[in-house]
Amino acid sequence: MVKYFTLITAAAGQDAAAFRHWFLREHAPAMLRHCPGLRRCIVNLREPAPKIDNMPRFQEGSGPRRRYQIATQMWFDAAEDFINRARLYDSPAAGSAIEAALAAKAGEAFTYRVSENVEKDAHPTLVGERSPGIKMIPLAGWKQGLTDREGRLAWEVHGPLALRTHTGFSRYIRNVVEESLTPGAPAYRGIGELLFLTIDDAAHRFFPSPAAARIIEFDTARWMVAHDGAFFSEYVLK
Repeated sequence: MVKYFTLITAAAGQDAAAFRHWFLREHAPAMLRHCPGLRRCIVNLREPAPKIDNMPRFQEGSGPRRRYQIATQMWFDAAEDFINRARLYDSPAAGSAIEAALAAKAGEAFTYRVSENVEKDAHPTLVGERSPGIKMIPLAGWKQGLTDREGRLAWEVHGPLALRTHTGFSRYIRNVVEESLTPGAPAYRGIGELLFLTIDDAAHRFFPSPAAARIIEFDTARWMVAHDGAFFSEYVLK
């Protein structure tokens, strides 16, 4: 299957909490009803970030900071089922209504096609309700001077190190960005998924010791630039 991530901000003046509620309870169900090729769908809603013990310093990317309120994950059998509007929606009228409603409430929306690499998955999947715990979605770029191939390889090598060092997460997925579908989208190269069964796991066992933080800081300094990542609640809708 082909996987897409879409990162969405609320429009200026839009109440962020109301926007998140509307997206989950009205917009996403409309997509499920009117997008026949949509095989899997996860909606992530921004949450306050817990205070992380031993949080290291990461090199941050330049450019405007964005507060994404929504991150969606959608899977289709083929790319054409998503990028071809005639195949995405069951009718032109439904497609126009869904797109107009989102345009009226959202600020920016950036979509990326990704390749999914599952490093660990011991997190329960509860379809139709909020997943337990909290989810971190870090957005990564490659350090200046690295080729895309070198950045991908460095993140791949980082995977086993992260599994050994971060004792708190129950799911770890590396999504490598293959293509941006939105003109002018930020140049994210990697989208991570780190799920924790409890807030305590995120706060106290993400970096379980100062030594663990130093290991990750030293490794990521070689290849990663951190962008606009945040914490979310996860809803598996399909």
